[in-house]
Amino acid sequence: MALGVSGKTFLKKKRENPAIDEAMMRGRGKGIAKVTNALFVMATEQSNVAAAIFWLKNMAGWKDKIDVEHEFVLPAPLIIETIKNITPKPDAIEMKATK
Repeated sequence: MALGVSGKTFLKKKRENPAIDEAMMRGRGKGIAKVTNALFVMATEQSNVAAAIFWLKNMAGWKDKIDVEHEFVLPAPLIIETIKNITPKPDAIEMKATK
């Protein structure tokens, strides 16, 4: 219960009288502006790092994490040469077996 009336009654009165909704929106806007200004002052004049980071994340689109995807494809000849270098030659296998 707020303002001495139930939420249901308040919503009914708000629908019946658009001036109530307009007054609430003005008050909400003033509150947001006041907090925004206080946060800005904290970030710029009081060197509050947390306030500065919060402001930049919300107003300048900063993010904590940037996802970067990388794709690396080896050219086919390089893959074949690498496999040739890794795979022992049959002669080498026979030599090791005879020694």
